[in-house]
Amino acid sequence: MSNVVRELCSGKGFVFMDRGAFAPKGFDAQVRLFELRWQGNGG
Repeated sequence: MSNVVRELCSGKGFVFMDRGAFAPKGFDAQVRLFELRWQGNGG
């Protein structure tokens, strides 16, 4: 997900992992991507 989504989820208890810069097809600039690390309760 993008940094904008990560910032919107700030303070909600989610854990994000920085996946680095990525250049989407058809775009000139790179964007920073983040992975949501799900930590479920096992149930």
